Amino acid sequence: ALFASYSYDFAGNVDYCCGDDTCQDAVLTLYSAFSMDASDANTYLTSSCADVYCDYSSYSYYSMSISYSFGSCVSNCSDDVLATEGDQDALCALDDISCTDDCGAEWIAAHCACDTGALFASYSYDFAAAYCCGDDTCQDAIYSMYVAFSMDSSEIDELLDSSCADVSCDTAYSLSYSVSVYSISQTGWCLSSLDHGLYEVADVVSCWSDCIDMFGSDRIVAIDFYPSDNSCYCQDSCDCMADVGDSGTLVTDQGLELPNECGSYSMSHSMSHSYS
Repeated sequence: ALFASYSYDFAGNVDYCCGDDTCQDAVLTLYSAFSMDASDANTYLTSSCADVYCDYSSYSYYSMSISYSFGSCVSNCSDDVLATEGDQDALCALDDISCTDDCGAEWIAAHCACDTGALFASYSYDFAAAYCCGDDTCQDAIYSMYVAFSMDSSEIDELLDSSCADVSCDTAYSLSYSVSVYSISQTGWCLSSLDHGLYEVADVVSCWSDCIDMFGSDRIVAIDFYPSDNSCYCQDSCDCMADVGDSGTLVTDQGLELPNECGSYSMSHSMSHSYS
């Protein structure tokens, strides 16, 4: 409709209400450019979608893009909430995070209830393992999330039941739930003597799984994954944090305390990582 000879209203339009993050962010920027306060624009656009039905049958429900970071939807939140950006455990531990409702309350609740460690990750998170292998609280939260996507109960039941056919709870679930996830641009990656590289890994979850399969869960403490070239690196310790500022995802054993930066260490991944 860019060159159409009529006014095009994004508010309440299926293109906006059912669009991806890139689309919605662009529309929000558009309204902000019209001198609307960002918070007011977000509230207006969100309310306009109340009666819009999104046909998600053409989307992959379990491959939800979660390149999630705080934006205008938390403009009314306290400093305590804002300080938790990038730290799912800290956010979920707060007694009241209702100020984040405009960011996707049910989606956040599902991550918190299932202790995914992936709320702020920059990759698509597969809720199948969480649902199929989770407890009642986790499963109820995921079910509520899909209700919020305007799916009816029969569609949800069919989708969730069918998804469990290919899920192995003794592996996928344990891998999904024992990790913490960070952005390498903020933390760097864990330098270790192992530093074993793998080629053409599908995603960060596969990176973690492949390293565990290759070296064992008792040895692997961290991985770093780079979506730009689908490279994956297995680490058996976290001696120091290397190359802060790189674009990628760091996954560590949950509870692992990240050490300081590696000082003068600045060797690039192509030079420092070993492949086989």
